[in-house]
Amino acid sequence: MTSPTPTSSPNIAPAPGTELVQATVPLPPAPHGARALRRAGEPTVVDAQVASLQGELVDERDGRRQERWAWATATGALMMIIAFNTAGVTGGTIFALAYFMFVIIYGRICGVEGVEQALSAAKDLLPGSGKDEDKKAE
Repeated sequence: MTSPTPTSSPNIAPAPGTELVQATVPLPPAPHGARALRRAGEPTVVDAQVASLQGELVDERDGRRQERWAWATATGALMMIIAFNTAGVTGGTIFALAYFMFVIIYGRICGVEGVEQALSAAKDLLPGSGKDEDKKAE
């Protein structure tokens, strides 16, 4: 007597008067990765945690950029004071103009909101801006 191998199937005889029918049903593809955790678009606890952590990361990045800008502005202001004391009025004025350009450009890069508002207010104070021409027309 031989023992059946795992690949062989036992002989099953159908009951008298019936047929043995083998049905094949196609299986859906197996989900992979994060799709396996999600059911029909329902957010899971992990999805909520990931969204929360991503929001916190964005806030942290913005805060660090604004802090970097504030330190650069404060350091530049001290350097401007030293430039006025050592280089005189002309050298200090040139350094001050370069410093203000740096503060505005670096503020835009860091995403500091007040820089844009200050820049638009400074543009309105310059001669030849649109507000001066409006005042002359009246």
